[in-house]
Amino acid sequence: MQKNKFFKHRPVEFQIQMPSGTKGLVTDNWKESEFITKPGTGLEILGAREYNNNGNVGVTIFAKIIQD
Repeated sequence: MQKNKFFKHRPVEFQIQMPSGTKGLVTDNWKESEFITKPGTGLEILGAREYNNNGNVGVTIFAKIIQD
């Protein structure tokens, strides 16, 4: 039985809500972008959606930063 490897060929994009006062650093490399946070930071996953933008198929994950 062969499994469909969805993430091997389709991008995963995160859209993250950052409440006022969130501390961190965003890199400017779009292809390998990072958000570096302080220790103890977490994400609350709010949902996900598959998209198809003119044949570019992927997944968008919606989340919110949680910091102490």
